[in-house]
Amino acid sequence: MPVGRILIRFKGFPSPRRGAAGKQLRAALKLTWFDVGRFWHRRIRPKHFTPEGGREYKYTARQGSNRSPGGKGFNRSYTGRKLRQKGHRNPLVWSGQTRALTRIQRITSTSKGVRINLTAAARKLNLRPSGWTVSLGDEMVRVSSKDARMIEDVMNRLLNRRLNENRDAGTIEIRGS
Repeated sequence: MPVGRILIRFKGFPSPRRGAAGKQLRAALKLTWFDVGRFWHRRIRPKHFTPEGGREYKYTARQGSNRSPGGKGFNRSYTGRKLRQKGHRNPLVWSGQTRALTRIQRITSTSKGVRINLTAAARKLNLRPSGWTVSLGDEMVRVSSKDARMIEDVMNRLLNRRLNENRDAGTIEIRGS
């Protein structure tokens, strides 16, 4: 499921579909997308499991999350039980298994994009207890506008560095949509 788009505009390059220069550009793009996937995995994925990340990605409020601790209604709510039993209020975390399973890196890239496979965690992220309207999987793959700008910057820097290693290339401009 694609979670965002990044527009790549080439200036001063031959078509990426033809010739040796195109082959060189496709190879640089594939490596750069792979590095972008690793960047997401190292820097953005962990934020999804913090209260700050829950606010940044606008997660659906859980039962009791808007109540103050100590009241009868809070203690019986999902958030109250989690705080009492597990000692935290971190989003997407009950026992920590999902967070641990998302640490497994399965990143594949092409010259057109990157896929970060969270197959090991899918069983937990796709679980929906009866009565829940929350999709943990959808929340896990959200990208904020701040993250999109960071990804653009990383992509721009890495791709320009790779292309400048081969000085016969031109300049590149990367913009988010």
